Amino acid sequence: MSMTRSGTAGGVFWSWPAVAVSMAALLGEALVAGAAVTMYGFTQEGADGSPLLMAVVLPLALLLGVVPGFVVTVTLVLPTLWLARWAIRAGGLPGRYAWWWTVCATPFSAAGATLVYGAILALLDRGLAPPMAYLVLWLALTAVAVPAALLAGHAARGSGARRSALLTVTVVGGGVAAAVGAALLVVGAVATGLLGEAEPPNLTRSAVVGVWEDGSGGTLRLRGDGTASASRVGEPGERCDGTGHWSLQEPLPDSGQTVRVSGDCAGQWNIGGTQDQPVLSYDLDDPDTGIRYELTRR
Repeated sequence: MSMTRSGTAGGVFWSWPAVAVSMAALLGEALVAGAAVTMYGFTQEGADGSPLLMAVVLPLALLLGVVPGFVVTVTLVLPTLWLARWAIRAGGLPGRYAWWWTVCATPFSAAGATLVYGAILALLDRGLAPPMAYLVLWLALTAVAVPAALLAGHAARGSGARRSALLTVTVVGGGVAAAVGAALLVVGAVATGLLGEAEPPNLTRSAVVGVWEDGSGGTLRLRGDGTASASRVGEPGERCDGTGHWSLQEPLPDSGQTVRVSGDCAGQWNIGGTQDQPVLSYDLDDPDTGIRYELTRR
């Protein structure tokens, strides 16, 4: 793929400076988002870790972000620049480039990327995801592409190799600084008591009685007399129907409350969520992955 630059007014061409700046912007976005998610996770029930983990996460993100950053740049950011330039030429407005051309082009390029990414994921997963998943993916790609495309467009319009290199370093440095700043803010908030870890709910037996649902037709009914009945409970392919009994297990020093079910659909459910919105769940994989099957109370 040949990447050239042009001095024509409003011309936004694919160029190596644009690629470098785009990758830097995407990496900066990923660092900030990753820091926010990681720090938020430390305040959640069952969190296991320390803000010092960011010392490991940041260098790893810098290393692993190169390949996906290049892929997203080539399949999303650069097509956005091309689409903006095409719109300028099609509208007969050479020399009238404005930042909002890029912003307006982004949802369309994100839609194309959603089709491509969605098709690849469908092939790998051997099935289509719910429509809402594709809508969320489109919105996320649009939000991700806007800042990266604006910065890449600036680099591609003839800012010079030296300025493009400086812009690349500045963007990456800004992302790292923002991620470290977020970590320090959370550390300070936790240390001063302004932000504390979420306390697991402490339910009474009567609060557990009721119908718990998974949102996909599966229900677990826990009755006041200690009997239980399940209908289509579990992941697809492993759903269970039957009856049995249940009991509320009081928390141990290093764990929260659990609900133990015996009978046809025997198992142990962890009580999580909040006091007002409790959740019954069990891990589908390694507990460290956080992938769970959950039921919420009707």
